[in-house]
Amino acid sequence: MWSSVYAPAEAKSVGTLIGGPSPGLSFLTEMKRGQGRIVLLGTLPAGDEGSEMLERMLIHYGKEAE
Repeated sequence: MWSSVYAPAEAKSVGTLIGGPSPGLSFLTEMKRGQGRIVLLGTLPAGDEGSEMLERMLIHYGKEAE
């Protein structure tokens, strides 16, 4: 598994780690740029819950982008 975490200064934290070696840091951030957004996913969610989260995230940002 790969993982990066962020302490966003300008970006909005959309997903925060609970527990582990980096509690309170973000694994999912978004930042508006022009008419769009930059979304950083730093950790690949695992298991059935992770798959559901990824699916919901892609649907959400797909709708946002139309």
